[in-house]
Amino acid sequence: MANFLFRTVKREEVTDFIDVKYRNFTLTREYIGEGCQYIESLCTASNEISNVYCVKAKGDTLEVENSFYFTPSDEELTEFFEFVWHHWYAVKRITFNTLLEPLQVVPQTSIHYISGVDNIAILPESFEAYLVSLGKQTCKHSKYYLGRIKRDFPSCDTVICMNRNIRLDDYQQIVELSRQRMEYKNKPYSGGQYEEHLYKALKGGDDDFLRMGGGILLLVKIESKIVAGCVGFLMGENFYLSKIAHNVEYNKYNLGNIALLETIRMCINQDVKNFHFLWGENVDYKKRFGGEPHPLHYHIFYKNKGYRYFYDKAKLSFSQRINAIKNYLKNWPLLTDVYHRLIFWR
Repeated sequence: MANFLFRTVKREEVTDFIDVKYRNFTLTREYIGEGCQYIESLCTASNEISNVYCVKAKGDTLEVENSFYFTPSDEELTEFFEFVWHHWYAVKRITFNTLLEPLQVVPQTSIHYISGVDNIAILPESFEAYLVSLGKQTCKHSKYYLGRIKRDFPSCDTVICMNRNIRLDDYQQIVELSRQRMEYKNKPYSGGQYEEHLYKALKGGDDDFLRMGGGILLLVKIESKIVAGCVGFLMGENFYLSKIAHNVEYNKYNLGNIALLETIRMCINQDVKNFHFLWGENVDYKKRFGGEPHPLHYHIFYKNKGYRYFYDKAKLSFSQRINAIKNYLKNWPLLTDVYHRLIFWR
């Protein structure tokens, strides 16, 4: 007898469950909603929803879009595969991307690999304790810059906007500051598809990502002008930093660090336990401010051990070799700088 019942449902049937369990901009609403279908998993023992799989079919692949926080049991996962293979005849493989914890081994042909990290800082109960945890030098410099900006600019103020109080114009100013900073450093600005979806949702006027529960925009202002800020999202005891930016005219004041520290102070006051700096290996500021790298796991499950499986395995091996070469070149700053200039001016 099956322990889980699966059925395809409409978005409105599971909206409340998704918004409560996966309350984060990358997992809910329009960002993954375009072209998605929803598979409900009902635990037969409790008659309660266990998970909702937000899936997107692309050719012979079924992508689980909300897998970042997904923790299905081995038993549920096995029955999910059986449901998909039986009802989705064209699907030959199922992908789960960017999991903080690897899925349990199941009797299914699969490829598991690690790519990238999520940098997570464990927050103590007070901001002072957090500063002390950073080490003597970083703690000293952090206190100095937090005090200096107030001395030189008495009008400097921090504004925290949450949920529906977030204005689109304010968010766009932070995006523009981020773009200008990358231009100043002669590096390409890569907003990519993520920002395109985010802008589309923000302009739509609905209860969208930033205005949904959990969205936070922290602004640093001098004489009412936005000079720095952070964008992030709350999910339970976790905060996810999406964007950080500052006006390059104030570089000597380390305004980016000030915005980050004020965001962390706000998180501690909100009883947040885990501060996610998100992707990027060996990023200086993420390490200095307490971020510890946690590997991100990727899983591809196959209906059978056919051509698709061997092709993906060969492609992954080639990609890993290319990445190894790129990581080696990072040890040569001059080559990295030339690469960035070529990409930026292309």
